[in-house]
Amino acid sequence: VNQSTGAVVVSTDTIPISKGGTGETTANAALAALGGISDPTTTRGDIITKGASALDRLPIGAVNTFLKSDGTDPTWAALSVDLTSDVTGTLPLANGGTGASTSGDARSNLGAAASGANTDITSLGGITDLAVSDEMGYTVTTANLPASRPSLNLNFANAGVLDPRITFTRASTATYYDNTGTLQTAASGEARFDHDPLTGESLGFLIEEQRTNLLTYSEDFADATWIKTNLSATSNIVVAPDGTLTGDKLVENTATNVYHVFTKSCATSGSAGDTYQLSVYAKAAGRDRIILQVDAGNFGIGNCSFNLSTGLPGTPNGSASSPKMVAVGNGWYRCSLTVTSTGSFADINLKAILENASAQQQYTGDGVSGIYAWGAQIEAGAFPTSYIATTTAVATRAADVAVMTGTNFSEWFNPSAGTLFTNGASNPLQSTDKSIGTFSDNTLANRMAISTGAANAVWNPFIITNNVSQGSSNVGLSAPPTTSSKLAVAYAFNDFIASSSGLLSSNDTSVILPVVDRLYIGASANGTDFWNSHIRSLAYYPTRLTNAQLQALTEA
Repeated sequence: VNQSTGAVVVSTDTIPISKGGTGETTANAALAALGGISDPTTTRGDIITKGASALDRLPIGAVNTFLKSDGTDPTWAALSVDLTSDVTGTLPLANGGTGASTSGDARSNLGAAASGANTDITSLGGITDLAVSDEMGYTVTTANLPASRPSLNLNFANAGVLDPRITFTRASTATYYDNTGTLQTAASGEARFDHDPLTGESLGFLIEEQRTNLLTYSEDFADATWIKTNLSATSNIVVAPDGTLTGDKLVENTATNVYHVFTKSCATSGSAGDTYQLSVYAKAAGRDRIILQVDAGNFGIGNCSFNLSTGLPGTPNGSASSPKMVAVGNGWYRCSLTVTSTGSFADINLKAILENASAQQQYTGDGVSGIYAWGAQIEAGAFPTSYIATTTAVATRAADVAVMTGTNFSEWFNPSAGTLFTNGASNPLQSTDKSIGTFSDNTLANRMAISTGAANAVWNPFIITNNVSQGSSNVGLSAPPTTSSKLAVAYAFNDFIASSSGLLSSNDTSVILPVVDRLYIGASANGTDFWNSHIRSLAYYPTRLTNAQLQALTEA
């Protein structure tokens, strides 16, 4: 406004802050000029903070984060609490804690003993069954559960190792299947824990008597000592049951209407009634049938056909019996056959004959088909045992001997009364007595044995004191122990009884106990009458358990 003239002039300039304006033409610029933030736009949850030179906007944080200061500026961070350094005190019982800072105090606050066994517990209410799978794999009712733990507990199948108190010897290598189904070789003096070659199931501690493989070059069918008739052999062409590339292929030729045979003889002598085992690992390779046969001297002709597709043996003929096929994986079968002599002899042979799809032994081959073969064996005995490899000479597997003596025996054994529990499968083809466990003084004169009878139909535990039989307890135990079978035997003065599969034998009430100082595992009183099979577990209670407890221990 011009005061002298009265003229009014409108200016487009901004009013400075000194005149009560902002000196700016926009809201953001005006806010900045007045010392505010240039962008007033915010979102719900934002936090305005004072930065180094101006106000800052901290946006909303992510889910489950909290505002944390680093001493200069705030920031969002995930929740993290160090229970060792960030928390003090203890969580009380009322809030789900123990109210204690040590395990002993915690047990005490919870009503348990600070350490050791809870001897103050006198009853368990509301419990009907108790599974004791960590010991021997049985289930018993609480009313029949033994009051005490066993003083000796050997769970071979689960542990897979030998208790150091057991003295074990075997003066040779030996074979067994590991949990992958691969045939392995145990070193001399190394215990074997065998497995099912197909399922990998642990079968337990394997105990066998001494045996000799009479066939040399058991894995080399190309060797000249193996006579091939209308067959050729190619070495090391397929993976064998032991996981090595040592399996051979035996291929038929194209000759017209002939037998295709491989055979090998070995010198040995014997008399009428002697039994031998012929065995070989075989796998189909264009042909899936093979005949195992003996036709030497007084063995006559004994044979049987084995189907490598179905895994089933045929009907044995002549001097042959007890054919058996064991699947060991990857198409391989161990085929075995028992042959019995009708008179004296000076040699024995193993002959293998191919059959065509029509089960004919005489046929015209195609020049490419045949079988894979590995691990042939001839051994004297009533049943086949584990494979024994040979090269230029015969080979012997020594016996497995396991025994507990000295303080390794006396520290857990009660000479006045006790109970022995065993779980194992006997060899169904073994026709002689065999023991799964025997207390003795290392003679036959004083012993308590858990064995099967010669007929292999029943358990036959017995006691002999000073060469006088004190009785046996096989009455009523009618289940053949040829599969995994549990037996519990209890003894005391004038008291001897056994239980198997929940059944009780009669109680022998006229018994004088022998003085013993050792336990043979899988053998008789002086390391004979071998079990020749697997032992899953063995346990000893230093007291005479009740009949109900014996039955509970052996129930299926």
